[in-house]
Amino acid sequence: MGLLLTILGGLLVIGLGYLGWRLRQQQRAIIDFQLTYHKTMTPAQIQHSRRFFFKTEIKKSAGYRRLNLGVQVGRWGSYAFIVAILAQQFGILDADDMAVMATLLWLGLFATLTLRNGCQWWLNRQLYASVAVADTPAHVDLMMTPQSLTQAFLHYQIWGIGTLGTLLVVLAIASGTAVLPADYFANGFNGFLFQSATRSTTTYMRSSTTSSESATTADNDTTTDNETNGTDATSDSSSAPKSKAEKAYDSAAYVRSLPVKTKNYLNTQDRVGMISMYYLALNHYPANGISNNPGTKYAFHIIKNMKPLTIVVTSSGYNDKKFLYLTQIDDQERVRIFKFKNQTPTALNGLVPEYTEYPNSQVKMGQLINGYYSEEDGPYHRTMWAMEPGTLWTK
Repeated sequence: MGLLLTILGGLLVIGLGYLGWRLRQQQRAIIDFQLTYHKTMTPAQIQHSRRFFFKTEIKKSAGYRRLNLGVQVGRWGSYAFIVAILAQQFGILDADDMAVMATLLWLGLFATLTLRNGCQWWLNRQLYASVAVADTPAHVDLMMTPQSLTQAFLHYQIWGIGTLGTLLVVLAIASGTAVLPADYFANGFNGFLFQSATRSTTTYMRSSTTSSESATTADNDTTTDNETNGTDATSDSSSAPKSKAEKAYDSAAYVRSLPVKTKNYLNTQDRVGMISMYYLALNHYPANGISNNPGTKYAFHIIKNMKPLTIVVTSSGYNDKKFLYLTQIDDQERVRIFKFKNQTPTALNGLVPEYTEYPNSQVKMGQLINGYYSEEDGPYHRTMWAMEPGTLWTK
């Protein structure tokens, strides 16, 4: 499904580019036609005169004004939807169901652009019909347009409207099926910011370490060799950069910036273990927040009749049972994590509490593998073994 939508979207973009080029060619052909009869004028002068004439004609006719109003409403409406889509893509606009919201925004953009383009096409059709002439007229003023050029222009324009509308519908479907993430740019942007900040911090630490070592050497000229060795060891220990695993434990944004890594033969418990490590990072909890909690048992439950793959992680202590988080893994191995708003099961037919997605939670399973997976004993292994398979749930 994802590959099909990607190929279809690419073909539509190419087709849209071609139709846009042909429309520009037709507009130039109309100007060139006028230049053969008005040799003392420049293309810009001819274009300005024709635009002024058409604006005047629109003001004269009530029907033209209504069509122009539709153009303006569609234009400003599309601007509003574009701003909303960008706000969602960059993580500024949030909703309980990001995929549904993204789909509605793309469909809203489709509706407003179709209104704008449809009214513009109908208005152009009527305006050009009022100035159409034969291909070889005896007399030509600046407004006259050969009928063949008019028909070709309107033909390419209507094809462009249809192609753009189809592309927007494809984008809406891609958003609804998670092929196009609702916060795609936010993930990449946050990862870029984290990497930039990491590079700056590392540079600062190296600079500070160098200065500290120089100062330590100067001060220790008057001390014994044993004191010097002890000072150097302390300095090296305090300034050592964090390992990749430590960065992954501390920052979810760092994990989202990692390249994808593959690992064969991972079972559901392995995956839930890595997702739980990412859940801890999202909430800024310590990496051993689950594994170092012997009085609590953790279980993961698969909702078997829900797509994409949906897993609920619960915890049970001495006196209580809690819903920790809900996660979804789609066919493209993209992972989303949702937090519960309360502990009262009212969503999914009373199966779980109401839930909402963590901001910028989407991450690829391959990035979780790169950040957390290890065959050695450590926070990931202990967290993974703490996750016990629970019962299958039915929505």
